[in-house]
Amino acid sequence: MEDPKFMYMAAATVLAIILAYIFFARGKSGSSGLKKEDTLKKQERALLRKKQPTAAAEDEGGGEDEQEQDAAPATSKLEDASAWADGEVGLSLISSVAYEDPFTVDPPSVTFKIGTESNQIKQLVTVTNNTPERAVFKVRTNNPRRYLVKPSMTFVGKNSSATIEIKIKEREVDAIAADMKAKNVKEATVQDKFLLQWMTLDKKFYYNDSFFELIKEATWIQKAQRLIKSVPKELQKKKFRFSKLKVKFCI
Repeated sequence: MEDPKFMYMAAATVLAIILAYIFFARGKSGSSGLKKEDTLKKQERALLRKKQPTAAAEDEGGGEDEQEQDAAPATSKLEDASAWADGEVGLSLISSVAYEDPFTVDPPSVTFKIGTESNQIKQLVTVTNNTPERAVFKVRTNNPRRYLVKPSMTFVGKNSSATIEIKIKEREVDAIAADMKAKNVKEATVQDKFLLQWMTLDKKFYYNDSFFELIKEATWIQKAQRLIKSVPKELQKKKFRFSKLKVKFCI
């Protein structure tokens, strides 16, 4: 007769093997299920990523009909914007609208008081832009050795004003006073004159006001100077407007 203890141990061993097999089989099945679930989630996330750019474009309203027709200058870097501002010039950058009175100059003449302790050798002149467009003007004189003008060239925003300072150079004051005393005159309108050259700009010159403010004025001045020089003599009266500023001296 077989030993009962041996039979008991054999049965326990078989049972342990069966339980281990069942546990292993379930674990493998569960792991496979988790892997399948992870794969499905990854596929779902990939589909969502593909859809997101389209949704963003729709939110931004990026249709061609809604966008501006003129491409904006590259402004991601300041040097890129400056390069655009310093680009080619042409007559199309000058406004084609012939305004009747595009600007006013106040006062229309300047009077300098010299030869006394209270010399007034500096005068301020206000130039007002009467148009809805940005403009630029340049101040010229027939006697540059005698005067300082600041600024000699500048821009004026739409319906805005700019102030220029006209000053007699210190070295010229005594000579002017001596000449007037020699002629025995207390007041005189002299041959010295200032000519204000005005140019109303088309928006293509500066793109828009925000972009204009982004760039240093010196860059715009250089562009305006090149534009002025590019205008043929026969077209200057049509493209520019002029205003003369008379000069008076008094003692």
